[in-house]
Amino acid sequence: MAELKLTGIIEFNDTIANYINILKKVTHFKYLSESNLIKIASKVSEIIFQPNHEIFRKGDISKDVYILIEGTAYRDYLNGRSGTVINKYSYFGERSCLFDEPRRCTVSTTCASRCLQLKGDDFIYLVLHELPFSTAVGRSLRVKQHIFDNFDAFLSYLFNSVSEKNLNFQKLLTLYIKMKPAIHPNVKTSKLETSAWVYAIKRLPMNICSTSTIVMSTKIIPILMDEMKKNNTGNVKTICRRRSTWNLGNGKIFILLRDAQTDVIDLMTCLCLHAVESRKLRNLLSKNPRNISLLYNAKEEFLNGVKETYEMQEKILSQIKELTPNDIKGLRNLWGEKTLENIWNVLYQHGDYNIIIDKPSDSFDDVSEIWIDKVRDATIKLLGNYNTDDLIVDIISSNTHSVVNLVSPWVHKRKDEILEWGRKEHPEIVEQNPVNDEDLLYIILQFYLKEFPDKAQERMDEEFENGILSLFEEELTGISVQLIDPSKLNIKYCDSYLNIQMNKLRQPKRHLIVNVDFAFGHQAEEVVHCLTLLYRKAIRSLNVVGKAGGLIGKRGDILLPSHVLLQSNDDLRPIAQTGISPEKIAKICSREVHVGTVLTCEGTLLQDRVLLNFYRKFSHCIGIEMEGSYFVRQIEQSIMRGTLNSSVSTRFLYYVSDIPLDLKSTLSKSLSPWEGNKLIT
Repeated sequence: MAELKLTGIIEFNDTIANYINILKKVTHFKYLSESNLIKIASKVSEIIFQPNHEIFRKGDISKDVYILIEGTAYRDYLNGRSGTVINKYSYFGERSCLFDEPRRCTVSTTCASRCLQLKGDDFIYLVLHELPFSTAVGRSLRVKQHIFDNFDAFLSYLFNSVSEKNLNFQKLLTLYIKMKPAIHPNVKTSKLETSAWVYAIKRLPMNICSTSTIVMSTKIIPILMDEMKKNNTGNVKTICRRRSTWNLGNGKIFILLRDAQTDVIDLMTCLCLHAVESRKLRNLLSKNPRNISLLYNAKEEFLNGVKETYEMQEKILSQIKELTPNDIKGLRNLWGEKTLENIWNVLYQHGDYNIIIDKPSDSFDDVSEIWIDKVRDATIKLLGNYNTDDLIVDIISSNTHSVVNLVSPWVHKRKDEILEWGRKEHPEIVEQNPVNDEDLLYIILQFYLKEFPDKAQERMDEEFENGILSLFEEELTGISVQLIDPSKLNIKYCDSYLNIQMNKLRQPKRHLIVNVDFAFGHQAEEVVHCLTLLYRKAIRSLNVVGKAGGLIGKRGDILLPSHVLLQSNDDLRPIAQTGISPEKIAKICSREVHVGTVLTCEGTLLQDRVLLNFYRKFSHCIGIEMEGSYFVRQIEQSIMRGTLNSSVSTRFLYYVSDIPLDLKSTLSKSLSPWEGNKLIT
């Protein structure tokens, strides 16, 4: 977005003086500084309108803002059935320029009227550069124009239902559709939107299309206790979430929640998106009874042992005239070799979900306590019995491969072998990668380990001998941990960029690096709380490396937050970035670095273009993520409680995984290996 500068030589005259006096009477404009009042007064154009003149129509794409200085006008939202009167010294039309959206209503004069016309870009300049004006306009949008009411209504109903253990899914679905999430722009149309659908499908249990009843709880139900001992990760997988799910039979599943807030929001919003797109697909296919017969016959073949093939999909889907080639391609992307099976399940299941939320009234089996006990036992296994008074602890929140890859002797000893395999088996990745061999090693490694899963135990054994212990957690919290004793590392087999000298590793006290897997929303607060109780004032630093949606920049850029802002209550908190600077980061990763406020949202689907534009313009947010505010809040509280030193170092970095305000960007598209950088690989 271009940020205009209200510059130029202004010839002060009576007209400008008159406009300044008028602007001082206009809602919110009276908060402008004298210099910008003069500049705006020189920019406006005065227009005289006759009675019943349409200033703009609903659906127009114009961006100008109007200030009514004489007469009255009327906002018409629903062809005369709903509207409001605009009185003298009020402005209107600002939403189109602020949120980059068509006009939401038709505005007409009710009598002879005069307006000052202001270019949308000039209005945005004032929002970006005049804090009192911006604060007043922002408050009006939130409190008087209720721009976030649909989000509040959805969350209010959801959590009231959780509290009462009674959720009407169809009512929740109606509230979801009203939100119009940014990644689900066609939520209100009949057009299939498989790019959004795949986002939800990857975050729901894989048997969701054949499921009709979902039981959710933060506590394992007794009937599953024996089953959990046999298979503690559940027997139903979720592709892009660490979630323990069990199949209870007859279309019924049980999901063990990580927490009773973020996990519930994520599950229910993804389920709503899935239900909307499922209904669209059912409506399309139901237009012709022959479609049902084709899919039924295919289902019968599967029951008789016939395997679904690409050729079978092509034969059947090509006969369904209601599906476009892009629809068919998208459906295959959703379900692959089970496309026909799941399309039939969508038809048969009808999207009627029975949601049972079993929120225990009391529970003494705290999953976080169980998790931190495992971390404590792992620490003793690596270090032996330890005393926190004689220990330095650096905590990192990142993924489960980045940090360990840098110091793993198993990885670096096999560098030539892995690269040779990668160049032979995946030349397309090598060719598209402009990075050096060491960075290429980390990119190829993920494919190598997938091809040779039997190498995992060999790697863990060798790493443990060199001071690296990995604790993989799938059940309960879903938070894996890696503990590193730097004194046992072999510098010969570490990333050359680290340039660690052995004498630097020898601290006056024992030293432990704790790499914690990504937390999920509110869960981040509990993770930090448990770690500070375990390691206490031995903790020297807390470092967060995550991914975020960029409100500026491009995919792969780096965000260095100066503050985090919790969207639910506009709680703004500063971050003390210790020992890092934009220049230093840019030099390391050769990517653009953006500094500013990062917004913490309660769910990916709890954001629309209005929300994103609002926080970009009014709070100058550079990105959006889900955990930062909870990390910072718990760090502050731990310092106040005395379990953390006030001198603890903190560092927060995010890489941009998508650009939600870019209509061509999509969260369903993963960050390509070559879009990464040293900070994330």
